[in-house]
Parts: sequence; structure tokens; C-alpha cells
Amino acid sequence: MKKVFLFTTAFIVLNACNNNSKKENQTESTDSTQTEACYSFDEAQTQIAWTAYKFTEAVGVKGKFNSFEIEGTQKADNAIGVFEKSLFKIPVNSISTGDTSRDRKIQQFFFGTLNNTTSLSGKVDKIEGDGKKGKFFLTFTMNNMDSPLEMEYTLDSNTLTLSGLMIVDNWNAQAGIQKLNEECKQLHTGADGKSVLWPEVKLEIQTVLNRNCN
Repeated sequence: MKKVFLFTTAFIVLNACNNNSKKENQTESTDSTQTEACYSFDEAQTQIAWTAYKFTEAVGVKGKFNSFEIEGTQKADNAIGVFEKSLFKIPVNSISTGDTSRDRKIQQFFFGTLNNTTSLSGKVDKIEGDGKKGKFFLTFTMNNMDSPLEMEYTLDSNTLTLSGLMIVDNWNAQAGIQKLNEECKQLHTGADGKSVLWPEVKLEIQTVLNRNCN
């Protein structure tokens, strides 16, 4: 009996030691897999630009928005994760092409023809990719309509660039294109004598993220 008691006691002690060791290892393993939320959004380092196209040859006319709001960004352990729940709003009166007369006409005859479009707005629905390149899937609101918009992204160091092509017909905005083209008919007339304003607009967003990782 004495031998059995000693053996049992030794087994319990050893087993207890082993269990403690496992718990310590598990704790160390859990701690080592934790990641640091060290990326964040910086509005001051962000630009929203666009390119419209005129003439039969589709010559680009570039512009930007001087003001915008991006909300719902979050600190994340990777650059893409910063925007997973973000919302945006862009006042159309902040449009800038370097020509104040053109800016006024775009506001009045394109956006002014649409319904309830003092601002463009939307949200990020999901993001797919490998962290270096992929796609942002947005819901974009214009002309009182919500429509999906896909934008490809690339990440170079801390610089994130999104680029996508908006087909304005997807927001029933062709009337705005026609009205603006009528107002600017001569300016949109190319060497072939045709006045053309294309219904595609390239949208590009670029931002440099803050990174403060240990």
C-alpha cells in the first residue's frame, strides 16, 4: 500500500507540473500572436481626384475635390484594415479643375441637373486582396441612387491608391452629361467636328497612412 501511495502522489505532482507548463506555453503562444494596431488614417495626407473625357478621342480633363469627410476609419494592424468600416462624403461645390468657369458649369449643369446631389457619399462594403493589391467594393450614392462601385487598390509602403471607373449611367445621370455637353458644346467639339462628353469618369483616391509600430 505504501508503494502504491507514493507512486500515486508522484504521478499527481508530475501531472500538475506538466499542466502548469502547458498553460504557460499556451499563454506565451497567445501573447506572441497578438498584433499591434499601429496604422491610422491621416486626412491631411489624402487626395480625391477625377478625370472626365471629352472629344471622340476621349481626351482627359482632370480635377479634384478640395474638401471631403471620411468617417469610421479605425486603427488597425494592417493598412487596408483602417478602411473596413469607413464612410465618405464629398461636397460637389468643392470641385476644382483650375478653371473657375468650368467648375461653376459642372456644379450647375451636371450636378445641378441631378436629384439631391449637393454631396456625393458612400461606404466601404468589403475589401478583397492580399494586402498589397486587390479591390474595394463600395456603395456609391449620387442622384438619389445607391449603386455599387469597384475600385482597385495598390499599397506601396504606406501609400494606398484606389482607382475605379464610374459609369454615370449606373446612377441615371446621363441627363446631367447631356446638359453639361449642351452648355459646353463648342469646348467639347474635336477635330472631327463632333461634340462629345463621355459618360465615364475615372475616380482616384490616394492617401499616406500614419504608421507607428514598435
